[in-house]
Amino acid sequence: MSNSELKKLAEKKTAQIVKSELDKKAYEDVAWLKALKKADGDEIKARALYIDLRSSGLVEEVYLSLKEDQKNRLKKALNNEDEVDVDYSMRDGFKFKKKTSLPLTDYEKRQIEQKQIEELKDLKSKYSSSSYRTARPVNNGLAYSVGKFVGGRMSLAYSFWVVSVLMQTAYSLPMIYISIVGVEKEVTGILALLFILYALSLFILNIATLVGTWRSAGNYIRENKSSFWGYVTRVFLVFAIFNYIYQLSKSLKTFFE
Repeated sequence: MSNSELKKLAEKKTAQIVKSELDKKAYEDVAWLKALKKADGDEIKARALYIDLRSSGLVEEVYLSLKEDQKNRLKKALNNEDEVDVDYSMRDGFKFKKKTSLPLTDYEKRQIEQKQIEELKDLKSKYSSSSYRTARPVNNGLAYSVGKFVGGRMSLAYSFWVVSVLMQTAYSLPMIYISIVGVEKEVTGILALLFILYALSLFILNIATLVGTWRSAGNYIRENKSSFWGYVTRVFLVFAIFNYIYQLSKSLKTFFE
């Protein structure tokens, strides 16, 4: 219930309680004495005054009790516990008693839904990547970036276009040139050693690129409803592996002939 609805219900319950007290002549002492004093001892006038005096003090008490009851209902509903209701008597005052299978109001359902949404937002904020980064020492060095890429933690677009296409193509240009143009004479000594080191570094780069992009594509497939580009990337990588093996063997053959 909204606050306005709770106030109306509190006024209704208050009226019922005051009427019951008047019918049974079970007056609340303080309010009855004040009413008698104002009525100069006239009991009929005192009963009329008692209604206002008693209601003004009781309605707020009933409202707060209903508010607490609603809070408990929402809490117990969220925890799948039994619901409670409030009851009042002159002898025992306000008491809470269990209900069984009492349906929630639309307002209470909205409150529960809003509470669950807020809890999900808090949980998401707690375990978001930004919170994770602030909880750990930030390392922006080369080793950290390489480890992040090889682990597949970079975006698929960056892994494919920046690393696999641009960086790998740029680093492979000498090998591509040799495979197309060839060399004019036999290469020995320091040049041969440099070429072997270059070919080895290119091989390592290709392996790291393939692993990182493959893992990034896997993460993309798991995290997105439309996994089309993740599978396309993996198919491309398979063809790239065969092409790399072919180009490498061709370049080695050309260089050492």
